[in-house]
Amino acid sequence: MARTYILTKHEREILKRFVETGEKLNGLRNLIYIFRKAKTQLEEDIQLIQTALEKYG
Repeated sequence: MARTYILTKHEREILKRFVETGEKLNGLRNLIYIFRKAKTQLEEDIQLIQTALEKYG
């Protein structure tokens, strides 16, 4: 079963706060570490999803 989200609500709040204000809430360092490790895979997955959506119509 596919999920309809990449970030949880809590993760989204942490990242939004950092982007908007520069505030580093608990968990930000761990999120950045995970995203750096997964960056290539996430980009490939998003591209694959976009291609499939375009092909499907």
